[in-house]
Amino acid sequence: MPHSPDLALPDAAHDIHRDRRRAVAVYVGGVLLMLVVLGSLMLEQFRRDTRAAEERTAARADLVAEWVTSTFSASEALLASVSARIEGNELPAELGGWLAALSDELPFLDRISVLDSQGRVLVSSRDAYPPGYALGGLPYHRDLLQAPAGERLITPLFWSHFVEEFRVVHAQRLAGGGIVSAELELSAFSHALDRLSLAAGQSTAIIDTQMQLIARRPVFGGEDPLEVLGEQISEPLTRAFIDSGQQRDSFRTDSPLDGEDRYYTMRRVGELPFVAVIGEEVSTVLTGWMHRLWLRLAIAGTVIGLGGLVLRHYLNRLLLEGEVRQRVAEREQARRESQSREARLQALVGSIQDMIFVFDGTGRFVFVHAPDPSELLLDSRDLIGRHYREALPVDLAEQLAAAFAELRDGGGPVEYDYRLEIGGEWRHFRSVLSALGTRGPDAGGALAVVRDVSEERATEAQLRIAATAFETHLGMLITDAEGIILRVNDTFTRITGYAEEEVLGRNPRLLSSGLHDDAFYAGLWDSVSRHGSWQGEIWNRRRNGEVFPEWLTISAVRNAEGELTHYVATFSDLTERKAAEQEIHQLAFFDSLTGLPNRRLLMDRLEGVLRDSYRNGRFGALMFLDLDNFRFIAFCRETRHGSSGRSIPCRGTHRPSA
Repeated sequence: MPHSPDLALPDAAHDIHRDRRRAVAVYVGGVLLMLVVLGSLMLEQFRRDTRAAEERTAARADLVAEWVTSTFSASEALLASVSARIEGNELPAELGGWLAALSDELPFLDRISVLDSQGRVLVSSRDAYPPGYALGGLPYHRDLLQAPAGERLITPLFWSHFVEEFRVVHAQRLAGGGIVSAELELSAFSHALDRLSLAAGQSTAIIDTQMQLIARRPVFGGEDPLEVLGEQISEPLTRAFIDSGQQRDSFRTDSPLDGEDRYYTMRRVGELPFVAVIGEEVSTVLTGWMHRLWLRLAIAGTVIGLGGLVLRHYLNRLLLEGEVRQRVAEREQARRESQSREARLQALVGSIQDMIFVFDGTGRFVFVHAPDPSELLLDSRDLIGRHYREALPVDLAEQLAAAFAELRDGGGPVEYDYRLEIGGEWRHFRSVLSALGTRGPDAGGALAVVRDVSEERATEAQLRIAATAFETHLGMLITDAEGIILRVNDTFTRITGYAEEEVLGRNPRLLSSGLHDDAFYAGLWDSVSRHGSWQGEIWNRRRNGEVFPEWLTISAVRNAEGELTHYVATFSDLTERKAAEQEIHQLAFFDSLTGLPNRRLLMDRLEGVLRDSYRNGRFGALMFLDLDNFRFIAFCRETRHGSSGRSIPCRGTHRPSA
């Protein structure tokens, strides 16, 4: 079914809001998806870069561990060679020179000494340990002296109080009970690390199992490499690795020496008490990753920005579309409302039974409405655009011109009546002329509402006639359907003695004489109900309490639907008529002198008695009395004016009854 404008506008707004939400959801979803993809790529790249860093540090750790292992392998070979030279109980005379030559020839060797079974120096390649100097009190010498022949020992870094330097000793137990002890040149470790190439952010260090620094590159703090020799390192992850016994481990932590965040790979050097520590700064490892991250973020930001611009353009387009739809809907609704108003106005105008004429400021017809076209002098289409002086009779045109002038002067509606002969019949009209306005296209125009009042005039004439007839010699009263008195005439007041204001709003029962029973009134109202009227003689009471006879006519008044609306009663006073009838009856049936029934009344009564006798089968008797000298009495009555002879026949008529 078609939608009304009131429903179409919310539906359009709902569709636009739905499209806006959908567009925003797609945009946000796209951004989230792009960020998830970007995050996944960068996470994978991060893992690859960290794995590459771990692989690089592990390879370098293997290289350093291999070099340390090879150094101690060379030292081990040296110890084996010395042990072979001094087999037997006596030392060769040239042993000292040979050892000195070895010390000078081998860069990793600082000095080599031979100790007896008591730990005293027998011979040394340097003069720092004179013959007989006791070194057996050192813990590692003491342990080695108790070991079997051929046992070898490599010490961690320790401090020698004799030479006041850090030392690393590689010693071997001799078959004769003595010891061959080689002290390594620790600077050789630093020189070896110097020969390794270092990329930016990389670090290489060698520590012992006591977490003492043996060598590190680059040197931190700008210090001499030997000055940091023996630096104690405090780092829990390194300590945990050494204690775990693992051969290799990688982790990320801050350097305990320079505080840099690095990826570290720690490599235990075989069975030796040394660990190769290779580090690479996180910032260096992730430099490429950060560059790619920022590049991709820039690309993502650009895409998001462009997407935002596209979304904004789309939302603006939706907003504009919504506004256009709203305006179109509002215009459509306004058009429909205008059509509806126009239709209602047309229906309203069409329902008006009066004629309507609209004049412009110059007096020309611009609109004509006539329910009965026969009331127009010209066709309504012929009137449009014509001046009223061209279309109306001269006298009516002058009357309308005067109304226009009065309207312009006074500003209020002007009312006037006029007559026109239409179809050979004079018709009466009443016109009300009103100003349309002072602004707009109707400025100076006027509206004339014209009504045919011919029937009203005729009705008014009939009402005047009815009002004149109401004040007749008959008493009249009008009640509503409930019997409440609405109006009485002057004759009613004259007959009953009640003024109009005394009876208005009261029931006619106030006139009841009490001489009629309920059956009488029931028959009266039954006749009114069945036949619409009743008339007859009735006795009522005046205001002064006098009972009088009247001839009453009651008529029921009904509307066009047959509904009872009023009662109209007319009555005349029968008092004088009753008195006249009584006098006529007295003269006809009674003697004027004596007041006794005459012969006519006698014959009337005899006829009645005879009829009753015939009907009932009974007999009656008639008594005849003759008065003597009645003629003389009649003569005396006539000559003496009845003053003396009147009582005689009266007494004669009353005696038999007595």
